[in-house]
Amino acid sequence: MTQTKKLIPPKLGLLKLAEKLGNVSEACKLMGYSRGSFYRFQKLYEKAENWHSKRAAAASPC
Repeated sequence: MTQTKKLIPPKLGLLKLAEKLGNVSEACKLMGYSRGSFYRFQKLYEKAENWHSKRAAAASPC
């Protein structure tokens, strides 16, 4: 298992927990992350989503 595969799931779990609870602070407390880390993970996740959607659009036939 690569280091990336070990590091990403807990961060995605934090994003999902915050969405489920509707409270970023509570999710961060439960998972042991700072709110700053949460927002950094969220920004990286959004960048990755945008990159994947652009890549898929470029690869799809017209």
